[in-house]
Amino acid sequence: CSIMEQPGKEVLVTVDDECQPGQFRCRDGSCIPSQSACDRRIDCPDGSDESSASCPEPPQPPSRLHFTPREVRTQPGRSVRLECRLDRVESAPLIVRFTDGRQLSADRRFHVLHLAPNHVVIEAPQGFDALTRQISLECVSPSGLRETATIYIDQSCQPGQRRCPGGDCIYVGQFCDGRRDCSDGYDERPESCALCDPISKPCEAVNGRAPSATHFQIHWLCDGENDCGNGFDEVNCRNDTRHLNPQCGSTHFHCGSGSRQYIPFSYWCDGTADCANGEDEHDCSRPSVIDSGRIEPYRIKPGETLVLECEALGVPPPMIIWRFNWGCLPNESRARAEVLPSSRGCRGSRSRLTITNFRSGDDGIYNCEALISTHRAMSQDFMVLVD
Repeated sequence: CSIMEQPGKEVLVTVDDECQPGQFRCRDGSCIPSQSACDRRIDCPDGSDESSASCPEPPQPPSRLHFTPREVRTQPGRSVRLECRLDRVESAPLIVRFTDGRQLSADRRFHVLHLAPNHVVIEAPQGFDALTRQISLECVSPSGLRETATIYIDQSCQPGQRRCPGGDCIYVGQFCDGRRDCSDGYDERPESCALCDPISKPCEAVNGRAPSATHFQIHWLCDGENDCGNGFDEVNCRNDTRHLNPQCGSTHFHCGSGSRQYIPFSYWCDGTADCANGEDEHDCSRPSVIDSGRIEPYRIKPGETLVLECEALGVPPPMIIWRFNWGCLPNESRARAEVLPSSRGCRGSRSRLTITNFRSGDDGIYNCEALISTHRAMSQDFMVLVD
């Protein structure tokens, strides 16, 4: 301001004292310690130290929408469950619908349960028929956040086979072998070659000798029979893939006490008597899974470790493999399957799957599968969600 000097006129100017450093100035001019402001206790005589003007709300982090699992691969008739959650409550409930805008409420295959305005569960208890190949859903928040999830319905083939789009099943070894076996050439497309089947393993060269077969099935490993043609599937056998007890399954089957006859393990319970007295076809039983899965899904936070266990019965003791969304396990470097002692002795096998540093994309359906010769048994689904 400026003061015009005029003779014979006196002007009084008053300036309020400022508070000291480390103090908060109340609206009435009084001062209080800075740490006393916005501590939810009124210290200023006029209460200005706790007013909205003095204590603005801290900015909220952006909302996050979680749709888990993002991708599910299942088979016809198997139940499916997905969940969508928003990390805060907004003005209206979440909406889950088909990506083309159709409402799920019009589709009797789905049950939609709103556990809270920001938490919805989507279930298909009876699964889907064999004519359905793919279903895409989206979850939308009132503020416009959007996440999608896709359900793929795979068609069943025999062990070691995959299905062509036309419906025919061909052996896994016929995929990406340079010959068109599917009528539309699907088996030779790059996207088909990228798919993984945990049962099928490629044959490799041994001491410079090339294999005569392209693939072998995992339960043929170390079974006493040369499936690759160069012995690749019979080298480095330590019997750690089927059972901890060597008496329960080695590379060969002993035809009985007092007998010197041994036959390849693969001949045991194959439907043809190979031992002199037929001992290899006595007391045989197909595989069955007795300990796996549960009704409620497993909920895992990112970075945690997932542990699943599975036990199966069968004679000979079955090989147990693990599937993720009906294919191979995610990121094999973080996934480890190990054989455990079976509670049923030589009439069973037990396996534990451990996945470390769990992350988004690992959520989905896990299964264990028991394999004996041409027979197999699949577990109930282990549904795993990112929490």
